[in-house]
Amino acid sequence: MANVQFNPPESIAPFLAADKFIDLIVGPVGSTKTTASLMKIAYEAKRVEPCHDGIRRSRCAVVRNTNQQLDDTTIPDFMKWFPEGEAGTYARTGKRFFLRFDDVECEVIFRGLDDQNDVRRLLSLQLSFAFMDEFREIHPDIFNALRGRLGRYPDKSMNG
Repeated sequence: MANVQFNPPESIAPFLAADKFIDLIVGPVGSTKTTASLMKIAYEAKRVEPCHDGIRRSRCAVVRNTNQQLDDTTIPDFMKWFPEGEAGTYARTGKRFFLRFDDVECEVIFRGLDDQNDVRRLLSLQLSFAFMDEFREIHPDIFNALRGRLGRYPDKSMNG
């Protein structure tokens, strides 16, 4: 992967370094919240314990209200920092990016989840962590269902 150079403002540093189960970031438009959250994906992927073969495997969901919002904003922002072909490969039909760097392989799944009717789209999903873009717009049922899917990947049979 190309060397990513992100120099966050000091106000973002506590969010990037936090290791709580839930980390939130708020701020005005243009304050690098989305970029910081995208950088945190790589940070969290690097923190995952290596599997038995030495590879740090993880799976992350990136959630936005709609697929259109993902296509218009979140995915282009992600690709700006993690270009396809340099940082990994992108499966457009499934909206999955396979991020690879150092000893990390992180599957990033982009999902548009709008309301409580979309909770079923999270059933059986095994994730390491997640990022909710524009959190205040996400329905509480989506948040609660997603929370229950975290920390389930990789499973114990893959760990070293």
